[in-house]
Amino acid sequence: MSSEIIPALALRGLMGFFSDIFTFLAYNYTSFGKTQAIFFTNTLMLPFFALCLLKESLRKQDIIAIVISFIGMLLII
Repeated sequence: MSSEIIPALALRGLMGFFSDIFTFLAYNYTSFGKTQAIFFTNTLMLPFFALCLLKESLRKQDIIAIVISFIGMLLII
């Protein structure tokens, strides 16, 4: 493993750790179903992070899918 990817791997590990911590804390404040619905919205955020950080483009189909998914998430919560 090259030394240049170690900081990225450490950051990824910390983000996963805090994600788990905050998910378990959320179980104390709301129901399991709502917590999981909110947790799985991370897939809605990925295209925007890819747009900003990786300079990828969003197609019309991507935006429509994100909007439909977000509406579905709001119906669950």
